[in-house]
Amino acid sequence: MEKRDVLSRILGLFTADELKALGKQIDLKGMSKLTKGELIKAVLTQAPEEAMTRLVSTEGKKKVQGTIKNAFALLGGAAIATERLVSIKIEGGDVVARFDGMRWTTTCSARIPRAGEVDFDHSCSCKASESGAACVHLWAILLRLLADQRLSIPSLGPFAELAGETIESGLKGIKAKVHGPIKSPVDTSSKPLGQLLQSFTIQGRYERALDELGRGAQPKPQKPAKPSKATAPEKPAKPAKAARPAKPADASKPAKPAKPAKPQRSAKPPAEPFHIQVKLWRHEAGPPAVIIATLTRVSESGRVPLPFHVLIDEARQLVAHDGCKDFDIRLRRKQLLCKHLLQVFLSIDELVARRLLANLHAFEFTSVVPIQKEAPLTLPEAIKRLKPDVRVGDDDSLKGEIMEYLLANEDSPDKLGVDAIKKELGDKAATLLPVMAAEGTIEETTPGHYAPK
Repeated sequence: MEKRDVLSRILGLFTADELKALGKQIDLKGMSKLTKGELIKAVLTQAPEEAMTRLVSTEGKKKVQGTIKNAFALLGGAAIATERLVSIKIEGGDVVARFDGMRWTTTCSARIPRAGEVDFDHSCSCKASESGAACVHLWAILLRLLADQRLSIPSLGPFAELAGETIESGLKGIKAKVHGPIKSPVDTSSKPLGQLLQSFTIQGRYERALDELGRGAQPKPQKPAKPSKATAPEKPAKPAKAARPAKPADASKPAKPAKPAKPQRSAKPPAEPFHIQVKLWRHEAGPPAVIIATLTRVSESGRVPLPFHVLIDEARQLVAHDGCKDFDIRLRRKQLLCKHLLQVFLSIDELVARRLLANLHAFEFTSVVPIQKEAPLTLPEAIKRLKPDVRVGDDDSLKGEIMEYLLANEDSPDKLGVDAIKKELGDKAATLLPVMAAEGTIEETTPGHYAPK
């Protein structure tokens, strides 16, 4: 690899201001108004050979070593520029790494060279790689391959001369941690499920999830107060000090007007007790398991669907949960469970929950995957187009249509009233609602509104 090729893999790591400073060092003119891409092109095309050699061995060497140190930190689980390494997958000759930032995801892929030097060709969605630089994400992949002995330091070519010592010293400290993103399955058979779930979240979330599901620990009865011991005789009180005489009022100064009293704040009404109900739209035990769930807040005032959806797909190794700031900001990148995910795990089959938890470290955690309801839970379009009098058949079939309608519109309270049901399913459907409520298949949540029980 020639010096110009080496420099082309390094210059993209510099900022635009740093590139302008480099241009001044080698006496390049007219660089003040150029963009970063134009600055890189100017250095590569206008700099003499001696200047390139000097840049690679001085500023370039420092930049490469700094990038490699950041890559080692990513492999060790640290966050660099708010990014964390989520996974590295090695399949055949392809290596794919995924990094999650605060509001973005970076994916980098490279080929494992079969022989000879690394050519540093790769595909990455970061800005540094747009200019052909060997970015920190590529170095994380290369260092992982070095730790797995799939590569050797000499195969890095000129970069071995620039950062060989940095790589050797880093590999000694990182070999114990380098496999962190790809862990072995967790033993989930020896602990109670509650204890397991607590190890997959942070303090307070599991207890809150239990309380909202109505499974919280009952308060212990208070023990009777112990009789107080005989107190020592009270000491005589000290005589009060005589009050100082008030200063005579100055008649020349006007009296200050009294400040108006601040209006007292009215006490907030106590919060209405509620509990969370988990609705499993799809619960396939598998393997592979597929869980699709929504959550509803239930209180005396009625049922309020929460804007949270959960998808757990064992085949795709995916945990998707939208609408939760706690999950998106604090827990997602650490692959931890928020209270909503805990409530779903507590609501599914325990054997399925244990199997998912055993391999949860390998799952992708995201808050952007759209959650779709299953088609069988929605009325077919052909049925919706029929007139009400055509659809009314015997009572059992109509009850089934009513139940399907209520399930499909559970998140839309305005569609659960008697008038809306009558408009959709006919007059006879309205007469069957009290019958179904008496049978226990549905319930009247508020006067004139019904929902599945």
